[in-house]
Amino acid sequence: MQLTDAQSEPDATSAISVAATFNHPVVIDADDTPTEQVVALPDGNFQLTENTEPVRVRTASGWVPVDTSLTRASDGFLVPTATDYPVEFSSGGTSVLAKDQTSAGDWIQVSSPFGVLPTPTVAGATATYANVLPGVDLIMTATADGMSEVLEIESASAAANQALQAVDFGVSGGDVTSDDGGVATATATDGSSVESASPNWWDSSDGSTAAGPVGDNSQTPVVSSVDGSSVALDAAAAVTSRAVTYPVFVDPDWTGAVQHFTYIDEAYPNQAYYDGEDAGGQQRVGYIEAADSPDNLNHLARAFWQLDTSGVEGDTILAAQFSVTEDWSYNCTASPVELWQTRGFNSSTTWNNPPLLFVTLQDTQTVAYGASGSCPTHTVGFDASNAVTTAAGGDASGITLGLKASNESSDSGWKRFDQSASLVITYDTPPNTATSLSIATPSRACSTSSSSPVYVNGTQAIILQATITDPDVGQNVDATFKVWKPGASSSTYSSTTALQAQGNETWSIPANGLTNGQLYYWNVRSGDGTDTSDLSGDCYFQIDNTAPPLPTIASMGTATTVGVGVTVKFASNLGDNVVAFAYWWTDGAPASPGPAAPSSLVSISTALPADGAASGGVRYASASPTTGDSATLTVAPIDLSSTLNVASFDAAGNESKAGSNSSYGTSVTALRSSTVDYAHGHEWVLDQLSSPLSSTVADSNTTSGSSLTSEADLSLGSTVNKSATDEFYSDGYYYTPVFGFTASGQIVRTSRQVIDTTQSFTVTGFINLTDRSSVSAMAQAGTGSSGFSLQTDSSGKWQFCVRPQVSGGSTNCATAPSAAPLSTWLEVTGIWDAENQQVRLLIGDSFAITAVGPHTLPPGDHSSTGDFLVGSDSSSGVTERQLIGEIDDPAIFPGVIDSTQLENLGGFLPVN
Repeated sequence: MQLTDAQSEPDATSAISVAATFNHPVVIDADDTPTEQVVALPDGNFQLTENTEPVRVRTASGWVPVDTSLTRASDGFLVPTATDYPVEFSSGGTSVLAKDQTSAGDWIQVSSPFGVLPTPTVAGATATYANVLPGVDLIMTATADGMSEVLEIESASAAANQALQAVDFGVSGGDVTSDDGGVATATATDGSSVESASPNWWDSSDGSTAAGPVGDNSQTPVVSSVDGSSVALDAAAAVTSRAVTYPVFVDPDWTGAVQHFTYIDEAYPNQAYYDGEDAGGQQRVGYIEAADSPDNLNHLARAFWQLDTSGVEGDTILAAQFSVTEDWSYNCTASPVELWQTRGFNSSTTWNNPPLLFVTLQDTQTVAYGASGSCPTHTVGFDASNAVTTAAGGDASGITLGLKASNESSDSGWKRFDQSASLVITYDTPPNTATSLSIATPSRACSTSSSSPVYVNGTQAIILQATITDPDVGQNVDATFKVWKPGASSSTYSSTTALQAQGNETWSIPANGLTNGQLYYWNVRSGDGTDTSDLSGDCYFQIDNTAPPLPTIASMGTATTVGVGVTVKFASNLGDNVVAFAYWWTDGAPASPGPAAPSSLVSISTALPADGAASGGVRYASASPTTGDSATLTVAPIDLSSTLNVASFDAAGNESKAGSNSSYGTSVTALRSSTVDYAHGHEWVLDQLSSPLSSTVADSNTTSGSSLTSEADLSLGSTVNKSATDEFYSDGYYYTPVFGFTASGQIVRTSRQVIDTTQSFTVTGFINLTDRSSVSAMAQAGTGSSGFSLQTDSSGKWQFCVRPQVSGGSTNCATAPSAAPLSTWLEVTGIWDAENQQVRLLIGDSFAITAVGPHTLPPGDHSSTGDFLVGSDSSSGVTERQLIGEIDDPAIFPGVIDSTQLENLGGFLPVN
């Protein structure tokens, strides 16, 4: 499928392909979270952007940017348009101020300290409840991960209101507790929670607003208390501590953040600034002396952020940049700021209870932004590769980064940074260690022991195989295969495959490239172009190019009858490492030179045969590892004179039959099958009948006896062509009647079963096809499928098929190598040899086998019990596969027919 360019793709596999093809990063939609985004890079690596606050929200129509602007919900509350942490604000007329949802879906409800609220004025993300007390507004703002509550006290007279001395925000839906840093936590019954930052206040110095302090202005702690169901503030105390510029702002926030930030300030050594939410950004860094500070205190501050690195655990970090916006600086004179990896922090972290250590210096940037139009607000990037690499290598799920001024005694280092920051990590995940090591050709498992290696013939190419995967779905991978001699300092062969899709990768050792008799081992390491995996385990193999000696037939019972079983046992020498024997029958006495090996015989490039397996006319038996002999087997002669051939295979797949005259064979002389005669079987001889045929053709079996041996006449359907004849002997102009079929629905059948399809039988007849595509000459109907069918396949090739009558078995066919000729009379014979577990197909009056295949009866199988059909087949009682052409002298007998009996049929002589 042709790729189309796109900025994002649903999965990593697609994203990697588009990124490489069109040479630009592509977002992997499946990896998006509110704070994370992963992109596939054109070079095959990946880049993770981790934000400290949510930047996107999943909706029913997909991901959308965070949008905190307020709208009215169906329940009347005001809600942000799209945030990852749902909050609701009162639209007035109720004392319920706000609701904050925990990560588990429970709601924490905050009540107004001022009773029923007025209808707010809404502007963007902010709802302002005017004059909740005279000269005091309550301002609620939706944030990316929670909400901000700010009391705006307009004047000194408003600040004198005694109600401000105990502003009590009631909390329901969770139990409220407070820690040493003044951070309140409301915990729902299921354990999920939201937090309220320790309250602070600031005034309007330097143009500060409800959005947060600006310039030199700073936050000052507010006295608060928690009693289990409320958070109470002394807002009045904020304006009595020092001279202020009105309005004054008091701010307690609630947040559901999962990644946190804070700063510590020596001026307020026991105050926690954990997750304080305001748009002005309150991550303070550096030093400012009291003379320049509105609160007349010396300030020394350091800022900290927690960042999730679980997405790159165990990965190779190629680059990592921590980016944060500098909102304000003391002046436009650049001063150095240091980024450190630090210990963690929590809601109790203060100057007197700081993160334990600044562990590792990451980077220093000399900057000054936000002081004036000459040095406007700007993002500052710090190299955090060392910290992220350490975390990834230690499988840490997160890191803490801290900013501090290089000079903590100079006002020039006094800066303010935004609370929202991001960590952009370019990484590669090392491939997994290769698995499923094996030799694909010839098929061998991996042996991990040098004392029991697998054996391989080295005159062929040896194909090694391993499964190569990478945790980065869709990442292309390669494999470095190495072949070693034990104890060698360098490999005999080493080769790396091209980068390709994950899965099985192979490499071929050249034919004749290894020393006969030598022990080797091989291993593999996977790579992705950037990283490599751990080395796999070792697989041992030994080269053996020497064929074993010919086996012997250790014992064989007396063969008496064609198609009747006789016992046999094969033997080999233990030192020859023989693991299996192959055996098959050929017609006639042993030839010199012997016949070529059957095409179905396994070769050194395939898997060693399983005990009892069959392929074509060849069957296999395993050799005992303690005696070198086979088990006692049962075989049956296939003709009056036939040869049992046997070959052996060693563990390397070498075959003892080294040439066409080297097979060990034993001649077997047998009696003909006594069941292949008219007293046991059936033939419907048309030669002596007159044309047109009558509606019934008598069975040549006129004996009484069992239902399978007594007479079974054929009835001809009314539409069968009864006048069809053909010239058998052109020199004598001798015409005989035949069954003629010209259209579907022309049925010739017995009224009952004629053969037991679980026992050996032979079916034969003379057939002249005028249409050869998927037709059936003879069959015996079953409950579902027929028990057998002498038929053509979809390509017009003759085949003889035997079908089980129970589930779990397989239909097996012997199929001619080429399509049947048209308008040509042929004798076609099918043999089911139950003793040898073979189906055989013979075409023509010669006994030469046209095709042979294995067939094994499944457990519990039984004979088909339906009618014998001539010129069609049957499935579930419905005739099908209508033959178009003519049939003469159809016959079916229990037992295996021999060459003389078949010749008698062809010469119109009694088979017995």
